[in-house]
Amino acid sequence: MLRDWEGWSAELLESHISFPQLCFFRSQHNNQSWVAALTTVLDVCCLVITRIEDGPVPTARLTFAMARHAVIDLCAVLNLRPLPPPAERLPPTEEKRLGSLLSRAAVRLRTDEASAAEFASLRATYEPYVYALSNRVMMPLPSWVPAEGMEEHWHIMS
Repeated sequence: MLRDWEGWSAELLESHISFPQLCFFRSQHNNQSWVAALTTVLDVCCLVITRIEDGPVPTARLTFAMARHAVIDLCAVLNLRPLPPPAERLPPTEEKRLGSLLSRAAVRLRTDEASAAEFASLRATYEPYVYALSNRVMMPLPSWVPAEGMEEHWHIMS
C-alpha cells in the first residue's frame, strides 16, 4: 500500500504543479480532500519510520520522501510559507489513544525516548507545510485518531 501511496503522491505533485488551480478543487464528498489524504500518508509513514516495531521502514522512507516533496513543492507553487499549527495535532492524550488503538490491532510501538523524539522531529518537517496548505485551500487536516464514538462513513447505504 505504501508503494501505491508513493505513486499517488508523485501523480498529485505532477498534476497540481502543472495546473495549480487544481489545488482549490474539492471532493464532492464530505470529509474527503487531497490535503487530508496527503497528510494521512505522511502521518502513517512517520509512524512507521519512527515508532512501529518491525514496520516496512525502507518503503515508508521512500513514500515519506515523495509525499513530503509534494507538500513542499505545492507550498512553493502557491507562494506559501510553512505555518506552525495553532494547536498540537497529536496531544499526549490522543497519542495514548493512538497507541491503544494500534495495540488492539496487534501493532507494537516502540516506546523509548529516542523513537518518541525522532517521531516529533520528523513530524516537524512536514506539519507546518500541510497546515499552510490546509489554511490556504480551506481543507481541514485530519486528526490522528477518530473522535470517541465517531461512526465510520465508508459504509455503503442501501
